[in-house]
Amino acid sequence: MQKVAGSNPARPTTLSLFPKREPILREKWFVDWVAFRRWVKRTYAKSYAATVYCYAKKFSGLLYGNLAELECFSKSKRGAILRALSALSRYLGVHEQFKQRMKDYGLKWESQSSFESFLRIINAENKGDVVEWVKRCLKGFRSYLRSLRQVCYAYRYQERRSDRSV
Repeated sequence: MQKVAGSNPARPTTLSLFPKREPILREKWFVDWVAFRRWVKRTYAKSYAATVYCYAKKFSGLLYGNLAELECFSKSKRGAILRALSALSRYLGVHEQFKQRMKDYGLKWESQSSFESFLRIINAENKGDVVEWVKRCLKGFRSYLRSLRQVCYAYRYQERRSDRSV
């Protein structure tokens, strides 16, 4: 940064390499975050609502700010941020403008493919975590199969009883 004398020499103007940011959402719109949280909880599943609310509040400035800043995030995080901003724009009634801004910035809805997810898991730095995760999944799957088997046995037992009574 470089100090330059402006119209008031006592308060020099500061030059920056970066252009001034567009006004952020808080300067253009008032968001009632309590009401937005209630709306998100009514609209989305409980586990997903927390993520939407968190990202919407954290990145709300991007709703009217420079969406090009999203390029520095990974594909999955970028998608989560865009979904949260989309929810916020729906809540505020500016969803069409938000979609147009996404188009103007060349942003598209992207998600990680299953193959990319598989590679991310396989290439994890701590392979022990992956092994533990697989063990937990198998344990849960086994208990699910046990429950399913019990339901099938009960159903077959009920069928046999109804056949005898006829």
